[in-house]
Amino acid sequence: MRPATLLLLFILSLCYFAPNLLAQDTTYTNYSHIKVSSRDAAAYYTTRIRTDSGLQVTEFTLSGDSVSTGLYTADSPRVRQGVYKSYGNFGTAKWVLWHSCTFFNNKENGPETYYDRHGQVQVTGTNKEGEHEGEWIAYYPSGKLAGKASYVKGKQISAEFFLEDGTPNKSATVFFRLAQFPGGSSEFLKFLNKTFKYPRAAYKHEIQGTVIVQFKVTKEGKLDSITVIRSVDKDLDEEALRVIHKSPDWEPAVIGGVPMSFYAKQPIVFKLERQ
Repeated sequence: MRPATLLLLFILSLCYFAPNLLAQDTTYTNYSHIKVSSRDAAAYYTTRIRTDSGLQVTEFTLSGDSVSTGLYTADSPRVRQGVYKSYGNFGTAKWVLWHSCTFFNNKENGPETYYDRHGQVQVTGTNKEGEHEGEWIAYYPSGKLAGKASYVKGKQISAEFFLEDGTPNKSATVFFRLAQFPGGSSEFLKFLNKTFKYPRAAYKHEIQGTVIVQFKVTKEGKLDSITVIRSVDKDLDEEALRVIHKSPDWEPAVIGGVPMSFYAKQPIVFKLERQ
């Protein structure tokens, strides 16, 4: 038996997650949104309700907080059709709406909006065939205009940015970006595989599982408030925290040309392969 390559999943944009839909009314999934057989092994549960418009699918935490909800076609329950909403806890116990988008034939078509923890609109615009299209607008937490951008087939073709006092923000160039590891998820995977070490005690006792680490990426790109929100074992938890603490600075989230703090949840899967 030997330690396997470290696996990871990013949970940054829930709009692209489609639950595993089966015939029963309720299913259970783990932190990686993979179906499990019982509630005891689950992190979430999903309900399905048939309506005149299609199949309403809602995912909850085990404590009953909404994680996501959306409409799927009745004929093909994997095809999203209508408004899809995602919720987050922003590092607190309260779950609030943070993202809303619209689907047609399983592609983003129509309005899309991101919100802050207080329900204030951060950025809003329209998609066409899964890509940004037309004018997008972003706001400061105060509600003042931060920037406007025009997109064609997902490409930013023009933009103007403003300081909070209304004067031009000449230092901004990127209208919208989620926080990311330098070079993206593939580079983060390389960093994790190079940095992580399977804890000796966990290896000896064949302890496996998925540790979920939550952290804040500040507007300067620093990682802050790093904590385990789903524990497996003391040694695995400590190793997951050690690795994330070793991470270099990230590229911060940008909304309307303004760097913003952003909460990320990182599942880290510790798995042993049998020879």
